[in-house]
Amino acid sequence: MSYYGELYGFSLRDNICEETVGKSFSDITDFFRKAPFKSGTIAVGYGNNEHKSCAYSISVGVAEHGNDALIFENCILPSFMYTIKELNITAGIYIKRINPLVISFFDSVGMPLSSDFLFGYSEKNNKNGEISSFNQADLFYLRNLQSITGKDFFASASISCANSITRNIWKSFFVTDSDALTFQVASDGSAVNAYSDKLGFISHEKLMIACAVCLMKRNICPVLPDYVHFIADELADRHNSRILRYSASCSEEISLQRFTADPLYMCITLMSQEKDFISVCNEVPGFYTAKREIITENCNEKDFFGTSGKISITHSGKNRITVAAQAYKAETASELCCNYIDSLKIQPKE
Repeated sequence: MSYYGELYGFSLRDNICEETVGKSFSDITDFFRKAPFKSGTIAVGYGNNEHKSCAYSISVGVAEHGNDALIFENCILPSFMYTIKELNITAGIYIKRINPLVISFFDSVGMPLSSDFLFGYSEKNNKNGEISSFNQADLFYLRNLQSITGKDFFASASISCANSITRNIWKSFFVTDSDALTFQVASDGSAVNAYSDKLGFISHEKLMIACAVCLMKRNICPVLPDYVHFIADELADRHNSRILRYSASCSEEISLQRFTADPLYMCITLMSQEKDFISVCNEVPGFYTAKREIITENCNEKDFFGTSGKISITHSGKNRITVAAQAYKAETASELCCNYIDSLKIQPKE
């Protein structure tokens, strides 16, 4: 995760903007009054009624800058991302949490938008924009998936999710009479792990790689995030394919493949293969990643391979880096991570 710095009491990293100093609603409005979005309509989404007042504060700032603001009420994150593209929205702001406030930015095709754009500058328009609301994003999203799967698609899996709205959307595609496979879904629908009585725990990352293998078999080069384990590249070699990483691709390609940004779409895809779900996941060998965060003044980002794995260094905060070591075995990954930290002669952050 790349850290860009702080701006007016907000910490900026990747597509995330996080409050570091307590803000009033008027402070939040003032922050977004200065936000240099491109001209057009900006979507402001939230999935919890507790976030509604904050959404309106953001929207007022957006409108006072001169952009129209369209508030997506009570929608899960994948619905928000999908509907941005469908409605030709210029950019999106999704409220993930309040106290402290954490928001994410998305581009015109619903893919993550780097928060470093906030360091730019744009002139305020001569007139204020309009604020309106939209409460059909979840329905748009659900109908789209149903059009892809067909009305008769149902797969056997249990759904575990704390958010009833997210859980019910997933239950539209998965019957719940099986304990053999359970999908453990994040409240906002942004991530999923699985648990199988045959394979045990299956991480979101492994599910993504399994879905990528399905594309490789169709002679399609998968687009994967930079952090995904190097095992994906080795699998691509076996299938005479290659992996495109986020940093080397455009948002449109990521959006078209969709599975890395939409966990429900990914799981539907995996359950729709000719092979059963377990067989598909079994095609991905075991792999492990160990991560630790340390304090340092040297925050240069880099990736390199050693004799037993890969190490990635990312700037993760003010005077902080995250060391991620990838290997085939958990013990090796942990040893790689610790050895690199020891080589820097820096003590890990408590």
